[in-house]
Amino acid sequence: MIRFLFALVLLTNSAFGQDLFGTDFDGIFDAHVDEVVRTEKDNGQWEERLTLPGPVLLTRGVDSSGNVFHYGLDQSGNGAVGCFLIIAIDVRATADHCPGTVSPEQASALDKFLEAATQFYARNNIPSRAVSAVRDGIQESISYRTQQMEPAICDGESIKHIQGFASALAAPDSLENIDAALGPPRLPVTNPCL
Repeated sequence: MIRFLFALVLLTNSAFGQDLFGTDFDGIFDAHVDEVVRTEKDNGQWEERLTLPGPVLLTRGVDSSGNVFHYGLDQSGNGAVGCFLIIAIDVRATADHCPGTVSPEQASALDKFLEAATQFYARNNIPSRAVSAVRDGIQESISYRTQQMEPAICDGESIKHIQGFASALAAPDSLENIDAALGPPRLPVTNPCL
């Protein structure tokens, strides 16, 4: 299952990018300019690092092609909320695309997680977003992923993995784990992801 989820994350990260809701990484770096550690490299590249509460380590730099990149790494030990959200979006999209993939109890647990993640993003993203805007963004992401899916996915091996994830999410202790993961305030990022 881990192998499937890793592949799922690779696919969804390319679809969603580093950030689902327009985190202002440059604004964050500008607001904390005195805390930024900059490293110059011999080839003209540079990298800046900033540690935010959580802790979340942000990196901004220039790659070998001259493109500016941003990277967020959740070091809280509670998991990268963006990673969990990307996986949940794909599970919901698959469940919508393939009726009967998850039970009503699993669908309910998935919806509870998506709502909890919505609240977390609204509170902790920079800039903050209205809950309705985050909810709309998640729904758009689910619709986008559902439209991308081929009919054959409903009969494939991946359905078992989707069902496994939905089953784990619906387990009795899952809500406590979700509350613990979403409790400490921190910038929502997608890394590390499995």
